[in-house]
Amino acid sequence: MDVPEAFREVCGYRPPLRLGVAYHTSMSAVRKGVRIASSRVVSIASTSAAVSWTTDESATSKLYYASGNSIDLLTALTTSNSSYVTSHLLSVTGLTASTTYQYVISSADNAGNTATSSAYSFIMSD
Repeated sequence: MDVPEAFREVCGYRPPLRLGVAYHTSMSAVRKGVRIASSRVVSIASTSAAVSWTTDESATSKLYYASGNSIDLLTALTTSNSSYVTSHLLSVTGLTASTTYQYVISSADNAGNTATSSAYSFIMSD
């Protein structure tokens, strides 16, 4: 059967497999990894804060945080949840009033692909 090239590209047509023939499949067209979206601080109190975000597929939740104007993920404090969800919410307590905090969020899907955000900041209430 001769399938037009335009149909092959649009529909992802692949000819039927035949016995005794070696095939090589490229996975380059498959998207790898989870995507983070809609990150925001949803509450700030005098000593606690909560951060929420969404992912495009079920993934774990991890929040890195540190006081000051920068964050080093190797030394930052963390809180996490190993449940696979698409709507994430993590809270931190024991924060200092009137202090600036930097945070980074990270999520990993069940295949181990990880997405990590850039750094964001918030200032604690008095």
